Order: sequence, then structure tokens, then C-alpha cells
Amino acid sequence: MPVQLPNPPTNAYDLITHAISGLSVTRGAADQVTKVADPSRLNAALPHKVYTLGSSDIAQGRNLNQARLIAWRFLIQNGSRTVADIELSCDAHGGNLRFASLNVGQFAQGTRDTVAQAETYEAIRKGSYELRVLRAPSVYVMAVWLKNLDGQNDVVLPIAPGPAATGQPMGGGLPQSGNEFVKGLRSAAATSLGFDNRPQPGGGQRQSGGAGRVPPDRNRPRQ
Repeated sequence: MPVQLPNPPTNAYDLITHAISGLSVTRGAADQVTKVADPSRLNAALPHKVYTLGSSDIAQGRNLNQARLIAWRFLIQNGSRTVADIELSCDAHGGNLRFASLNVGQFAQGTRDTVAQAETYEAIRKGSYELRVLRAPSVYVMAVWLKNLDGQNDVVLPIAPGPAATGQPMGGGLPQSGNEFVKGLRSAAATSLGFDNRPQPGGGQRQSGGAGRVPPDRNRPRQ
């Protein structure tokens, strides 16, 4: 069967409408969504929850079951075209929603493409999986997480674009089990933890190896 979608809180769509309406008076990246010729063609699709794992979580061997719920996410469609995604922050139980961000970058279309890819695999078509997204910003990873509703064998596929921290091409790799996927991030997480961002005399930074912090996404308008 197709990947299953969770039911968002009843006020989620009203919050999305209000957020997009509010952003319509701003300028910049949000114009790609709010200044369309026919706003009636805009709709929020593919609702799913967003979970996160930090560098220390990954390096210490925590798995997907210990990821923290942080948001509800929706793809914004202009007719059949994916133009953005919108996130509503939430509490640990998925409630208390608030507008968090509107992203017009490539991860929106990348999410739809990855879900479509996942649904071509026979094992996924024959199973029962709920759509989630896993974000590990410290290692520059965002992935579709298919929660197995019948057992423990979750499936993860990285979303393009992004670096292949897992050792597979982003958006083009084969599905991995949840445990394998997180295990593949441990080296990158350890490198991230080794970064020392304390200022040095003269305004520099110490760096003990590896990547620094994730730069802000300039395509994410926020309230």
C-alpha cells in the first residue's frame, strides 16, 4: 500500500493559511509561494512529523526510537507542482502548534521525489509504513523515515540535496534500516562534536577537525 500519512492536529491547516497570508506582505523568498497568479491552487499536502537527533545522540549510539519530535511539516503545492514546505513547531506530544518556517529550497521537491522512490520498492508496497522526516542538522542530513507500523524494521532514505554523510549518494541510495542509517552517521557526528567554536584572540576560531555548524538556510522565512 502507499506510504501512510498521519493525521495532523485539527488547527494545522488554519495555521498554515494564516502563516501564508501573513507572509504575503513580506518580500524575498516567500514571494515564490505568496505571489502566485492563482492562490486558490495552493494547498498543503503530505503531512508528516519531523524528528531530530543531535551529534551527541548519534555519537552515543542512540537510535531512531530516541529521536525527538519537533514539528509537523507539509509540502505546499501549486497545482501539481511542489513549491515549498512549511513547518509548524510542536511539543513532544505533537500539539501546541506554532508557525516555524516556510522553506522554498530543494528539500521540498526532494521529499516528494524520495517518497515516490520509496513507493517503488516491493517491500515497502507490501508493508505498512508511516511517513516521517528525520533531521540531523549537525551532520547536514535530512531523510525520509518510514516508520514500520507492523514491527521494528524501519526504513530510511536520504533526501537530496545534501552531502552523503551516510556513505551513499543523497537521494539516490538504497533504503537502509534505521539502525544502519544512524550508525553510518556516527563518524560525521564525532567530527562535529570535535569542532571547537570558542573565539580565539584576533576573532578566529579553533577547529579540531571536521565540519562546523550548519549555516542558516536563507530560503526559510520565519515569523
